[in-house]
Amino acid sequence: MIKGKIHFLLALVGIEALGPENSRPQLNIPSIEGGRMKKYILLSLIVILTIPGCSIFNRINLNGIYKGTIQGTQNGWSISMSVDMTLNQIGDRVNGTWNTSGGTSGTLSGDIQGDNIKDFTIIQSNPCSGTFTGSAVIYDNGEEIRGNYHGTSCYGTVSATVEVFKQ
Repeated sequence: MIKGKIHFLLALVGIEALGPENSRPQLNIPSIEGGRMKKYILLSLIVILTIPGCSIFNRINLNGIYKGTIQGTQNGWSISMSVDMTLNQIGDRVNGTWNTSGGTSGTLSGDIQGDNIKDFTIIQSNPCSGTFTGSAVIYDNGEEIRGNYHGTSCYGTVSATVEVFKQ
């Protein structure tokens, strides 16, 4: 993936990357006035864009409204319901609210680490209190989130998976 980004950036500034796709590229830099500064700028961009977590090509954005489904068990009985979430991302932290077609609602929060949400905490506030923990995986830079969680509420013990899509 990084090779593709580098080839793309090189092409943007008119530099050809020669050699087979899986080999180390040899640069054919056109000779133009001011070319040295162009090289320094290009190399700076390559370094910045290839540092994990800093790439403009892979920026995760979890801000927005998500809709999807929850499936699992509650006290050993199967459950399935739709869920709506409104998420707000600030840096590497995500917070939000949720409500389900089953009449439950509350808040959620977690830490974003790469394409994962770690230390995912779900607090149910309606119709009664409950606390759940889990983890999730982020797909397509935040267009889809899939995870699992478990915990207890006034309804009993819950273990479930959630899959939501940005609207």
